[in-house]
Amino acid sequence: MKTIMGHDADVEKSYSEQRESKRSLTSQAVVLQCGRSGLVRGVVCNISDTGAFVQTSQTGFSVGDNLSLCVVLKQHLSRRLFQVQASVVRMAENGIALEYIDSHFTIKELTSAVRNMTLYS
Repeated sequence: MKTIMGHDADVEKSYSEQRESKRSLTSQAVVLQCGRSGLVRGVVCNISDTGAFVQTSQTGFSVGDNLSLCVVLKQHLSRRLFQVQASVVRMAENGIALEYIDSHFTIKELTSAVRNMTLYS
């Protein structure tokens, strides 16, 4: 079985067949803010206009948990904070799959920026 960026390729293929939006592979640092788990560091492994997979060692999440995905983008000489509300839709051994529940404009702006810029960690 082939593994890509810590993911089982067969499992990812089955989930990718259900996706509405194109995923972009990345490896960007983020902070998750969840009431129960507090602040948790993670790494976005892939991102789309509808969700993201965040690799984290934190195990305190459950499917249905709502949280904030916080990303700081480096833009020219300044930095911009993106904070997107999301819900945990799938648990994996190495992280969580998120579906956005926030403003469509903010999400489009975030995914476009991640595809075109570097994140500040």
